[in-house]
Amino acid sequence: MRIRAVVADVDGTLTDEKRRLDIDSLMAVRELEERGMKVVLTSGRSYCATHVLSTYIGTFGLVIAENGGVIGRGPADYTLMGDRRFAELGLKELKKELGEKVREVHSFQRYVDIVLARTFDLDSANEILRRKGAGSHVLDSGFAYHLVDARVNKGTGVEAAAKTLTLETEEIAAIGDNLNDIDMFKVAGFSATFPDAPEQTRKAATYIANQKHGKGVKEIAEIILSGRSDS
Repeated sequence: MRIRAVVADVDGTLTDEKRRLDIDSLMAVRELEERGMKVVLTSGRSYCATHVLSTYIGTFGLVIAENGGVIGRGPADYTLMGDRRFAELGLKELKKELGEKVREVHSFQRYVDIVLARTFDLDSANEILRRKGAGSHVLDSGFAYHLVDARVNKGTGVEAAAKTLTLETEEIAAIGDNLNDIDMFKVAGFSATFPDAPEQTRKAATYIANQKHGKGVKEIAEIILSGRSDS
């Protein structure tokens, strides 16, 4: 099936090792847009931050923020895909079991998720949340943990974006670099990551670029535009 849209992660994908926006990746995104390919930014960052990035990078406007927790096109045009109350319940349960290991990272205007420091074992935390029936799970972006409604992740975000764009998920390519990107790789028609991504992420991807950051994004964009990513 022909790829008609691209969902691209931000941190670690469009940014370099210092978390600066990579010029090569920005040029690749703009080339995709100029060639008629809709680019949707996805991030664990807040909706506000992701929307602002979309404006300055030059994508058409639809973004998926908070790891699938929020999707929208503008300051007053967004939909909450999850319920923050589940994250709050999960936080209480994790603090009961793990105590001071659970530390919040304060982030501006979060609607659905709660950002935590990567100071505890991810698998153990998710087992606690399942056992307690908290209705939430912890996702790892590589930079922080995100405690969010268990019904949402970047995969559900891609599904919501597909409906908004009146596309099948098979018509969407996903580009990401970390564990929280695996869920969107599972539903996308084509998925790509980088040689320095975690092993689980590389195994889940359709394609592994030869280079990382901007040069890797440029390589992936060329494959998509050439039609070589079409299934």
